[in-house]
Amino acid sequence: MCRQSEVQTKVNALVAAGQQGQTQLLTEAQNQGAQFFISSQYTSRNRTDSEFVSDLYLAYLQRPGDKLDRESEQMLERAMTKQGLSTRAYDRILKVSRTIADLEGAESVRSPHVAEAVGYRSLDRTYWN
Repeated sequence: MCRQSEVQTKVNALVAAGQQGQTQLLTEAQNQGAQFFISSQYTSRNRTDSEFVSDLYLAYLQRPGDKLDRESEQMLERAMTKQGLSTRAYDRILKVSRTIADLEGAESVRSPHVAEAVGYRSLDRTYWN
């Protein structure tokens, strides 16, 4: 994973590019993405894309208690694969799972929370798309 200083350098470059205009911001984001996808960090990861996205989420955005157990991870990965969900959908499902767990007073997200969130996502795709 990137060190915090590396992340901050990349964020600063994006902010500076954004101040120059949307075209420069897009170019900087594309350049950073291209550099990342040819980096040894990405190519030697030995992880599926969904596992890699999960790793990034856990490293940068996770709250205490958000770490999914193996059953929840597998359930979410199956949903991603079978429903063709995007990274954004993955993130939304995790957020909704956390909210469901919070409403139940649970300290951590478990498979029933993920299953409910995936169900809501399925309804969303069925009735509002």
